[in-house]
Amino acid sequence: MGEHGIEETGSEETTPSWFRMKTVFVHLCTASGAVLALLMLVAAFQGEAARPA
Repeated sequence: MGEHGIEETGSEETTPSWFRMKTVFVHLCTASGAVLALLMLVAAFQGEAARPA
């Protein structure tokens, strides 16, 4: 057992690479959505938001 009572398996990689790729994709989508929302707020406060016809 390890220092904190956790059994060591000898392998550093415990999560599959496809799972890590999915989590990176989700984080990128979340971050890009936050950036777009910020840009929309800036445009709205500057009066440059598109108005419906």
